[in-house]
Amino acid sequence: MLFSVVSASYADTNEITANNSNLVDPTEPSLAITPDPLDLGTWPIGGWQEAAILTLENSGLGSIDITDSEVENLDRVFELTNPAFPVTLAEGETTEVGVSFNSTTATAGVYNTTYVASWGASRSVTTSDVTVTAYEAQDWDIVENAM
Repeated sequence: MLFSVVSASYADTNEITANNSNLVDPTEPSLAITPDPLDLGTWPIGGWQEAAILTLENSGLGSIDITDSEVENLDRVFELTNPAFPVTLAEGETTEVGVSFNSTTATAGVYNTTYVASWGASRSVTTSDVTVTAYEAQDWDIVENAM
């Protein structure tokens, strides 16, 4: 998202970028996560589905080091497939994190969590909300099981 600032007292046009609803200086490192929010949809309890992907992108200038990746997993139903951290991303470079639902420990209902990526020497964080709806599979449902 780009904004142009023009006024009678300031004739030049400046660009300001917005990242996760916060204004970010375009000359600083920045981490963007897409999609935000991540909706995993409906998952059958006891079934298996391939992990959904969160893309982490260095959307600022200079390289950044992603030092950690986690979910606030109070219900213990979300799992991550992380790259080996730390990961250094050059400008515009991306890495992916898999997010899945461990439905063997769940009951039917909606589950929400926040994915958190920690990065930079100042321990900055960027987040994405994650949601899933678990349901009891019926006998006639087609449900995949992991091999």
